[in-house]
Amino acid sequence: MARTQLYLVRHGEQDPAALDGGLSQLGREQADRLGRRLRTVPFSAIHHSPLARASQTADVVA
Repeated sequence: MARTQLYLVRHGEQDPAALDGGLSQLGREQADRLGRRLRTVPFSAIHHSPLARASQTADVVA
């Protein structure tokens, strides 16, 4: 029987000064650390919400 693993990830810290709701510098660092931790995981897809911070987090992690 095939097995599927699902990783649920919250976006990195939001930059409160960003008009688009994007990531802060810390948020980018958080996403980068997560990407490094998951680098050996063979993902077939990454899905995220349309929020800027979610999209940016997914881009950095990928």
